[in-house]
Amino acid sequence: MIARRYEAGMIVTHPNRPEWGPGRVLAVQGDAVTVYFRDLPIGTAGDATRTIRVRIVQLVPAELQDDPWLEAIPPLRDGLLRLPKPHATPGQALQGFLAHFAEGCQDASYRTSERGPAWSAHESLRASLGDGQGEALLAEGCVSEVLERLRAAKRTANLLSTAERAMVAALLADSESVPGYLRALFGRYLADLTSRGGASQLPRYRQVREMHAGFHTLAGQVLRLAQAGRQDQARVLCETDLQTRGIALLAAMSAWVKEIEGRLAGQTGQHVRSEVQP
Repeated sequence: MIARRYEAGMIVTHPNRPEWGPGRVLAVQGDAVTVYFRDLPIGTAGDATRTIRVRIVQLVPAELQDDPWLEAIPPLRDGLLRLPKPHATPGQALQGFLAHFAEGCQDASYRTSERGPAWSAHESLRASLGDGQGEALLAEGCVSEVLERLRAAKRTANLLSTAERAMVAALLADSESVPGYLRALFGRYLADLTSRGGASQLPRYRQVREMHAGFHTLAGQVLRLAQAGRQDQARVLCETDLQTRGIALLAAMSAWVKEIEGRLAGQTGQHVRSEVQP
């Protein structure tokens, strides 16, 4: 048996416990590898952590090394996993969602309490920057005006977490990054590529679009099963195919973002200075 090398942050699976799903390596000490497994049912914070002796059972590196669910798990501190509260599995999260909104995304209370603020923010952005207003302001070099309208729309709905608000604030405060970010926000990247060669130059876009449509089609099946009282089938589908598609979609989107950043780096460099000057 060839010994594998494990490192903190690596995504692995347990060959004898596929129901635990992928796990994030938190620490490696000799042949003892401490892993937080995403799908291992929990009751209290830290229940999903297991220390595996890899000289007895070798963990298998996951095909996908990106997992948004596991990215939220912090590293160990003083050898301990410190979570403020239990970190639910995807299946538990779905159960919790359906406990609050029995009809899923079609539930009237969900549309009012959860989607209502998002729609208000959408309408605010559309009124202040839609119909070409944002693109026109950027073309005129009015970056500060675009930023002010974005901030005004953001204030209409409390949609972001504290960490997300801090990230957005830091991004909008970076004068060198703002013009490229705004061009991407208003679709300049897609428009520029399309004008130079049409959709054939956007294979990543087509891939993400198709995967996104397939994910939501499957999500609709999960919700319909749950609404029909077939909770077990809904849970199995959610914890298998839907999770797999979701992870694959996020990986494709991550790759597309890197592609966009690379192209924008070449497209925006010559415009940055003129657009950020007063």
